[in-house]
Amino acid sequence: MIKNCDRRDFIMCASSNAFWAEGEKATEDIVLGHAYSLLAVNEFEHKGKTVKLVKLRNPWGYREWKGAWSDGSS
Repeated sequence: MIKNCDRRDFIMCASSNAFWAEGEKATEDIVLGHAYSLLAVNEFEHKGKTVKLVKLRNPWGYREWKGAWSDGSS
């Protein structure tokens, strides 16, 4: 559904939970209880596995994702 909406240039957004659920690992890169613009989605094969990515924009303009598949990731 998200890929179809992306192809049709719908305006989309995503949000994070306001708190971490028990057993989840906290991260500095995702702002808790925050909304993001969902800019694009992509799905492809990498090393025999399907990878599903979303491209988000933080409207605040800071606190960028630094994990796997980020701008600085190998």
